[in-house]
This record gives sequence, C-alpha cells and structure tokens, in this order.
Amino acid sequence: MEQLINLLKEKTGIDDATANKIADFIKEHADELPAMLMGGNNKDNPMAGIMDAAKGLMGNKD
Repeated sequence: MEQLINLLKEKTGIDDATANKIADFIKEHADELPAMLMGGNNKDNPMAGIMDAAKGLMGNKD
C-alpha cells in the first residue's frame, strides 16, 4: 500500500492525505475497478467511462 501511495504522490504531485484517500478507495473497490476503467456509456453505472473522462482531463483524446 505504501508503494502505491508513494507512486500516486510522485506521479501526480498530490499530498499525503489525498494519496491515502485514493489508495483506500482503490483497496475498497479493487474488484470494481476493471469495469470502471473499461469506459463506455452505461447509464446504469455512473462510474462507466471514468477512463475516458480522465483522458479528457489530461488532454488525451485517444
């Protein structure tokens, strides 16, 4: 877990508290993450397309 937190801080520049919150979220929802990251327009799943949204935030339209 500590390695994930350090990687989050290194790659994004976020603070310790935020990195810990993200790591906790990932740990709690590990089984759901693949579906969340697949993308798509599934209106029944508000997390669908999260990867597409993240790409858009980072300026990557691919």
